Amino acid sequence: MTGHVRDAQDAAKLRNRVETVANLLDPGTTAERERARALLADLFERHGHQSTYRALRDAAAAGLDVQTLEAMIELKEIWASRPDWWYRRSRDGVVEMERGPAALSWKLARRVCLARWQYPPESMIEEDWFEDWLSAPRRTPGNYDFVTFVQEKIEGRASDDLYAGLRFLHGTADAHTDPDGWPLHSLDGGTAADACHGAPSELPF
Repeated sequence: MTGHVRDAQDAAKLRNRVETVANLLDPGTTAERERARALLADLFERHGHQSTYRALRDAAAAGLDVQTLEAMIELKEIWASRPDWWYRRSRDGVVEMERGPAALSWKLARRVCLARWQYPPESMIEEDWFEDWLSAPRRTPGNYDFVTFVQEKIEGRASDDLYAGLRFLHGTADAHTDPDGWPLHSLDGGTAADACHGAPSELPF
């Protein structure tokens, strides 16, 4: 196969991916649809893994508008630029996660952006959450790694153990009656860190 033919096939594949995802997005204005195509083309050119395409296709099919797509891409890039967040607990203490840049999955990025829509992407994961995770009581949901803690913070249901434990650590006596609960239940029964297991070619950006 010549380089010209291969380039043409790659360009057709890229266009097909862009159109497939763009057509699944919530309808918007003509300008928004064109912006979505530009965002997707740039993303798929830089991150050509099949898993990235599948994750965006599934997110769009589940319900996604252009503004949320844009926020998701930015949030993923912010996470990938923050090695100080790529940590988990082990018998040796707190250690760096393997493949940390991929730990924040597209599914979780979508949920964070929907739950924290009123914040810009750079503020959706609050700076003090990492210290809260380090202070979290043992054997509570969200304790294993920081990305799962982020997941629990935005999931929308409170666990009394982590909720009361963190409020106690912060000196709040009425932890159980405070309306700002700590959401703790895992998505789909797993941990967010499951997204960073496997070969690099299988990992969504």
